[in-house]
Amino acid sequence: MSNRPVLCAFIFLAIASLSSVTIYQFERLYANNVRLTERNQNLMMQNELLIGQLDSFEKQYLELSVRLKLQQSQYTAPTRINLKRPTLGELTTFLAQDPTSNQAYQFGTGIHLTVGDEDFNVGYVCSNYASDLKRRAATAGLNISLVIIDYEATKDTGAYIATGHILNGVILSDGRWLWIEPQTDTVSSSLKTLMKIGFKLSSIEILKLAITW
Repeated sequence: MSNRPVLCAFIFLAIASLSSVTIYQFERLYANNVRLTERNQNLMMQNELLIGQLDSFEKQYLELSVRLKLQQSQYTAPTRINLKRPTLGELTTFLAQDPTSNQAYQFGTGIHLTVGDEDFNVGYVCSNYASDLKRRAATAGLNISLVIIDYEATKDTGAYIATGHILNGVILSDGRWLWIEPQTDTVSSSLKTLMKIGFKLSSIEILKLAITW
């Protein structure tokens, strides 16, 4: 009988301790649940915001699609100009009427040009002749190329030179290739012959050659 009070006290303390632990765990679980609930509400709000933005983007996309289709329906494709290979007669007539060869050759004494902080004296040289002839030929519907060469040669005077030149080339309607010196309108089937005549050369060796249409 004497141990019953002690036992009762022990049981009471155990129950009280267990209750304290249970209450503590419950409070922790409740606090976690509150935090998770708040976080879930925030995520739901962010989700609603993103859905609203997505709806706005879809609306803008549809508006842009309609606008693009409208612009495409109103767009008129530019007329393509098909340049042709001229006959020898057409080429001869064109060169006789073209004013390119009438331009005076000017080496760095022509137009004054400022590019950025630099000043240049722009002349009218072989590249200008060739590009102008090509451009005017295209306006006339003729397909003429631009030819760029590097060469070394011996002049009739015996002087050796190593330099470059720009001229023109053309494929005739019958398939023949002709070289054109735009400064003089001279035409030849031989590049070396054309260069020898035009620049008074006794011999010439073509080192590099590039053709662009």
